[in-house]
Amino acid sequence: MLQMAGSDRKEARMRKQFLTACNRNDTRTILDIINEVSGSSRLLSKLLNQVNAVVGSPLHVAARHGHLETLKILVQYNVDINHT
Repeated sequence: MLQMAGSDRKEARMRKQFLTACNRNDTRTILDIINEVSGSSRLLSKLLNQVNAVVGSPLHVAARHGHLETLKILVQYNVDINHT
């Protein structure tokens, strides 16, 4: 149970870092996080397609700020462009 809670916190922290990196067009951090979770297609999909009630999805954040490089990375790693 304790390990699960720690794992959940780590995932939540990673999701927040990913959204922040998309907001800042920090492609290095985006790729580092993607590489860290690349062994789990479930976790990668969850990360790419997350929706935050305040800022939206990584795709929305990057598009809103005109971050073309971030958008290219998200599409390259199969972000669901129809996910809301």
